[in-house]
Amino acid sequence: MSRLTMQTVASLPQDFPRADLVREVLSNYEMCSELVAQIVAEVRKEQLRSPLISTPEIVEMRLDLARRFGWGCFPGELEWIFRNVVRELGCDMPSSLVP
Repeated sequence: MSRLTMQTVASLPQDFPRADLVREVLSNYEMCSELVAQIVAEVRKEQLRSPLISTPEIVEMRLDLARRFGWGCFPGELEWIFRNVVRELGCDMPSSLVP
């Protein structure tokens, strides 16, 4: 099976069943992946500014802020974003992300 890319999705005929759903999911995935990169960069900057605060605490603060402002993500996407932030940073998982 080929890997799903934007090029593959762009080549889907408009009349293909659920083509719009595939485009939406891939678009959401790309947006969430970009958010992971942005948050990782923000956390790294915060680590330099506030070395006494642990990385999981910084991640937890960002997650709490995102939840309070209601990013409007599809259910589970916000947690996916922050689990991947933790993976990228190589830090412990904040307690609010542990299933």
